[in-house]
Amino acid sequence: MSIDDRVKESNNPEALEVKKEIDTVKAEREAMIGKIKAARRRLRYKEMESASITKTLETQPSKQDDSAARKRLGYLKKMKNRLEFKVSTEASSLSDERDLIRNINKINAEIKELDGIFKFDRLRRKITYVKKDIEDFNNEIKTLNAKIMELDARLDGMYDRLRRILGMSNRRDRDKAHERPRSQKHEAVKAVDINLEDIAVVTRRGKKG
Repeated sequence: MSIDDRVKESNNPEALEVKKEIDTVKAEREAMIGKIKAARRRLRYKEMESASITKTLETQPSKQDDSAARKRLGYLKKMKNRLEFKVSTEASSLSDERDLIRNINKINAEIKELDGIFKFDRLRRKITYVKKDIEDFNNEIKTLNAKIMELDARLDGMYDRLRRILGMSNRRDRDKAHERPRSQKHEAVKAVDINLEDIAVVTRRGKKG
């Protein structure tokens, strides 16, 4: 019979109250386990993301001076916005409109090329945040594990109290009661060895007689 069945059968108010406390702590423990699982999933994703970014950054380990490229990129974006605004608001001939669209396409191609230069800068900034996330998730998991250990200790104490209320002996105490000290076991082995030796001596003497 399980301890839960014994509590129900006893209908002891104190035992029922302790069992209620146990159920509350167990529910809290299950909630923390759920949080740990979620944190571990996010941690694995961030670790894979970090590995991917690191591998990409290894293709361009040195940081270059890109101040001129930044100025050019800013100029091109402004120019693109002006041309797109002109196409959408001003009336122009079909030929002029085609020229504007061609210019916009050229600007887009150059913007894309320049964006590749800044790709590694963005990744360097991003991996800093990713590593911070990894550290935070590891700390969260560590904190939750510590709390679960505290709850486990509380549950052990509650179950011991519940067994005492129900008059159930602790299994560990029963095991210790049946277990003899190691010194006694050693002395018993020595006694058996001596008795067997004495028997052997008596047997040899009997044969000589």
